Amino acid sequence: MNDPEELLKRNSLFKAANEEEIKKLAAGAVINTTVFETGARIYDPDGPKKAVGIVRSGRVNVFRRSDESVLLNTLGPGEVFGIAGLFAAEGEEGNGAVTEIVAASNSEIWFIDGETVRQMIRENPDFAESYIAYLSRKVRFLNRRIADFTAADAEMKTGRYLEQLCRGICADAHGAVSVSNQRERDLNEDGGNDFVPSFKINMSRLARTLDIGRASLYRALDSLESAGIIRRSEGRVEIIDCEALKRMCR
Repeated sequence: MNDPEELLKRNSLFKAANEEEIKKLAAGAVINTTVFETGARIYDPDGPKKAVGIVRSGRVNVFRRSDESVLLNTLGPGEVFGIAGLFAAEGEEGNGAVTEIVAASNSEIWFIDGETVRQMIRENPDFAESYIAYLSRKVRFLNRRIADFTAADAEMKTGRYLEQLCRGICADAHGAVSVSNQRERDLNEDGGNDFVPSFKINMSRLARTLDIGRASLYRALDSLESAGIIRRSEGRVEIIDCEALKRMCR
């Protein structure tokens, strides 16, 4: 889904733009697309750019501002970032950016100038409403992430993380563009109905992300494995019962 017009029409933020606006934005897509190598910083609090970024290809990680130990989200083709900082006051700390964006793989990012988006908001009420709705979804998403980080029980924190991860991996495996949490991962697809969501695990990093001790994380994973929900092997975790995780996190 690399065609600029299709990218905009299918995007939940820009789908309310009219045909003329879409064609105008798409006309500058090639000129305004930048390629980033894995690990490159794309968008950060100290950067001068006020723009909305759209992932054309690859994947990018979203970190808490100035803290790359806290991974908030991973975005794939068609997803956007930079919408929260677009209306930051002049001189505001970090240019109003609340996150940092780093390339998780070689990525193409299409930047749409912030003033162009502001003009669309002023002139197109449907787009303005779409923008507000998109921001509202982001707030709800961050509230869920806060709940994950502040859950008192280490097993509950770990279960919530794995449940969101399971949804993201399954969406990817079926060719969907997901707006839910997606982490850096290595899919293990055997094909057919034997697909089991799995990912590589870094215990130290996951413990920091969940804000729990490594010992607590090990105990939580042990408990989930004993319950038949996950299986661990050689630095990987297989999620063998996503439904159990859903029930656990209700």
